[in-house]
Amino acid sequence: MAIENGVFIKLSYTGSIEGMPFDTTREETAKEAEIFNESARYGPMIIKVGSTHVLPGLDEALSGAEVGVEQSVTVTPEKGFGPHDREKV
Repeated sequence: MAIENGVFIKLSYTGSIEGMPFDTTREETAKEAEIFNESARYGPMIIKVGSTHVLPGLDEALSGAEVGVEQSVTVTPEKGFGPHDREKV
């Protein structure tokens, strides 16, 4: 069954750049990548697809994806956090 805009889903993800995780919903992955935060809540998050609960590039990839299927998504800077700006890092 394909996911449609407007439906609520449980989403597990790991965000990475060049294979290095920077954010994840998985506690074990966070520990392995040494980005674990004791005050963070790990586990799937509930989002409404198409409602900007996640990065626009991820939101677009979720619409039409199959339920329960793991996939990789590449998010361009324009549909993510914006172009790299050294002064903002």
